[in-house]
Amino acid sequence: MFISYRRSDSADATARIHDHLEMYFGEEVVFRDIDQMKGGDDFPMRLERELSGCSLGIIMIGSTWETCRQEGNIRLFDEDDPIRLEVLKLLEHKRPIIPVLLGRRDMPRIKDLPTELARIASIHAIQISMTYDFGRGLMELVEQIHDKTGITFHDYRVLLAQCRHTGLVTFLENFLDDKSYRTEIRDSKELIVVQNDGRSWIDTNQEILRSRLADITKDTKVVLYHPQSKFLEILDAKNRKGLDRQISEIQGSFRLLKGFAIHSGNFGIHAHDGFNPYSLILTENKAFMDPYLLNARGALPRFIFTSSTPNGMYHTLREDAYKLYRNSAELTEESFEIKTTRA
Repeated sequence: MFISYRRSDSADATARIHDHLEMYFGEEVVFRDIDQMKGGDDFPMRLERELSGCSLGIIMIGSTWETCRQEGNIRLFDEDDPIRLEVLKLLEHKRPIIPVLLGRRDMPRIKDLPTELARIASIHAIQISMTYDFGRGLMELVEQIHDKTGITFHDYRVLLAQCRHTGLVTFLENFLDDKSYRTEIRDSKELIVVQNDGRSWIDTNQEILRSRLADITKDTKVVLYHPQSKFLEILDAKNRKGLDRQISEIQGSFRLLKGFAIHSGNFGIHAHDGFNPYSLILTENKAFMDPYLLNARGALPRFIFTSSTPNGMYHTLREDAYKLYRNSAELTEESFEIKTTRA
């Protein structure tokens, strides 16, 4: 969609609407010259390409759109006026047009328009107020764009409301892109971690963990798979390490953590025999959750929930994690001595 606007008339309002349209439809389908034009672009050629290739034109019409003057002359009647050229090209290419009235109630009158542009006076316009009921007008524009072009949109306001309700503050496609959890595990007075074998997490955070587990003022709990768990076969099917190696890595994690915590009296490492669907790092302030079920491309996504949302997901995850810890067995060297009867 191509947005036509007069900078002297509606730059601020257009910027606000443009940003919302990008959130509804995506950045790749909304063109506004100030955003997409780059140094070295041939302005007329780029505009011609965008105008001829667009599916729809949105004309932002402010209070002086048709009466704006330059050197005493009405700009819209100047054959070189960019707005006149843009609207004319949209009409020539027979693109659907949606006029948007900003700070006014009526479309320009035919007598106030150049003959070539007179047709737009009869097009139904949408009113969007910047000060009153902005959301209603914007939603009408979004629905009209969809009706005229078929471009899919998503109501991000509903999505944001749902995220706020659950306490979701961040979603990352790859958990490796998140470094904020390191500050949390370093500073949080309470930390509970639920992992499979824990090796990659421990290897990545050795220095922080060594420092944390030497601090007797901090409470740390870790839950790993029990080396005798029947669900290790499911884990092996996911990561294909082999059962012996999987057990060896659980044991390696156990020994590293025990070595880090030699001077700490506020550390516990347990092992559970259930099915664990996610990796979880839970501090006093945030829950960092990576669901294994979404491991389609080898990199887990990350959901971060805040503890400041009452009844949000943080509190559900915290309750589940501590219940898992209380109902699981303390992990010891003896846990690895019997290789199980996995027939």
